[in-house]
Amino acid sequence: MSDQPTQDNESGSSKVWMVIIGVVVIIVIAILAYVALSNQDSTTTGNANPTPVPPEVSVPTPAPGAAVVTANDAINVRSGPSTDYPSYGVAPAGSQAQVIGVSPDGGWWNIAVNPQVIPPGNAWVSGQYVTAQNAENAPVVEPPALPPPAEVPPAGANDPKVTTTDVVNVRSGPGTEYPIYGLAPLRTTGSVVGKSSDGGWWAVDLPTTISPDGIGWVSADWVIAENVENVPVIN
Repeated sequence: MSDQPTQDNESGSSKVWMVIIGVVVIIVIAILAYVALSNQDSTTTGNANPTPVPPEVSVPTPAPGAAVVTANDAINVRSGPSTDYPSYGVAPAGSQAQVIGVSPDGGWWNIAVNPQVIPPGNAWVSGQYVTAQNAENAPVVEPPALPPPAEVPPAGANDPKVTTTDVVNVRSGPGTEYPIYGLAPLRTTGSVVGKSSDGGWWAVDLPTTISPDGIGWVSADWVIAENVENVPVIN
């Protein structure tokens, strides 16, 4: 008879531990479910978009024996020889481009690009991120004029808005064929009033002293958008 109570105590202890373990498992499952639901909400509501991926710039194959630069890493291809100029996109590591000239300070190379994609037919890459060959006699090329600042009014905390991830052209319409009103510097935040029908451009609030209709357009490739799920399409 003396053994039976001991067996009962052990059985009772086992049941208590099983209950405790079960409660812990339920709590862990509930926490994981909450985290998963929170993550799902943040990605499906469109409240904050991830950093966009810039377009890739493909450069023409250089002529044999020409002066060339080779990208040591992925590199911005810009409209002028400074980070104050907007980027057309990114050339992948290993890309090789024909050299047209060099900036007056010797820090940037002017390269040939596809004129059907980049209308000037030339662009600029930083000498810091490329290796040059046969480029000792490249002519000095004067930089193009910088467009003026766009003076985008700041957005409110809960407004539909975009924040630039680089220097961005603010244009009169949703395409690179439209004239440039001015430049929005890196980390500029502006109120969004609409979007293009293809979703590739955002319409932002501008002073009427810059834009007659009070609207400027920025490419979605160069901005982070927030609270924009209900903005209208502007044709």
